[in-house]
Amino acid sequence: TRKRRDDVMEFLHKRKSALRISATRLSAARAGLDIKAIAEARTRLLERADLSREYAGQRNKTRWLGLFADGATVEDPVGAPVHTNLSMFYDAFISPNDIEFDVIEDWVDIRRWKVYRNVIIHIEMRNGTQMLQPAHICYS
Repeated sequence: TRKRRDDVMEFLHKRKSALRISATRLSAARAGLDIKAIAEARTRLLERADLSREYAGQRNKTRWLGLFADGATVEDPVGAPVHTNLSMFYDAFISPNDIEFDVIEDWVDIRRWKVYRNVIIHIEMRNGTQMLQPAHICYS
């Protein structure tokens, strides 16, 4: 059921967050970096990555497209031809569908200003077909 899935997701998120925080503190201490600055940068990066999910869920095309730099591309699925027209990608895959993301895990690379996100995308298409699509997303 959805409640059970939500409970499992919450447990996994808390457990992985605790392990990530410990690893971040250890890495920062070894590198002589300010833990508070790292935590703030990590928070900003994750907030930015969450906007994509939020705007897609709201079907806010203007804001979703505004998150991308000029020349940005989407490779969906990996190995397929790259989508260079993000407006057309949005119209074909996001706009007509109900989309929810379950974030399984985030890896934040502060030095490269990237978030690597492991997700399961819940998609309900216009005709009522439902799909679960595992995905790996890189926000940079």
